Amino acid sequence: MVEAIAKLLEKENLGGAIELSVAGVGGFPRLGAPRVIWTGIGGEIGKLQKLQQKTEECAFRCGVAKERRKFSPHITLGRRNEQSPLPEESVRIIEKDKIELPAWSVKEIIMMKSELTHRGPIYTPLKYFAL
Repeated sequence: MVEAIAKLLEKENLGGAIELSVAGVGGFPRLGAPRVIWTGIGGEIGKLQKLQQKTEECAFRCGVAKERRKFSPHITLGRRNEQSPLPEESVRIIEKDKIELPAWSVKEIIMMKSELTHRGPIYTPLKYFAL
């Protein structure tokens, strides 16, 4: 399946480089009791969304079900293995934190294999695609 998806992606116009930046901090499913703490992505989100849609469509054509959740571009900063709420003071600190980093240019995407293990995920790059 990886090869089939890769062949379809290689035929696509992936749209060229994308300028991105970070924007804010939050948590999934909510910041008060997060399983994931993230920073959002800003910049050329429209171009990023088109890339996501093309990628998802290629995978769908190869038998991968489409994601039901709305596309939410972010970078995972950390994960928690517990469901208890964060202390209120921690939530206030996170909400006040304004991560500010210079914008960057995305010039390639990488198809990754993600293996979930008891020690955490293992990520292996499979294919590289120039934008």
